[in-house]
Amino acid sequence: MTLSKAFLLSKRDRMTGLLSLMDLVKRRRDQFQRESYSIILQLMGFHVPLVRHITSQASYSPYSLARSNG
Repeated sequence: MTLSKAFLLSKRDRMTGLLSLMDLVKRRRDQFQRESYSIILQLMGFHVPLVRHITSQASYSPYSLARSNG
């Protein structure tokens, strides 16, 4: 294997690793955001089953909740 092929493989491996890391960071951020919204909604007096339903929605954001309530 030539040095240039080895470099391309390692560059591809680095990109794959970087994309995996970015995906992990995004999933952790989304999880933290859902947990934060859950705590805030519970403190605002929403019932726990409703909070679980709202925060389990894939497109959930505080703005989507505000739009759905008028």
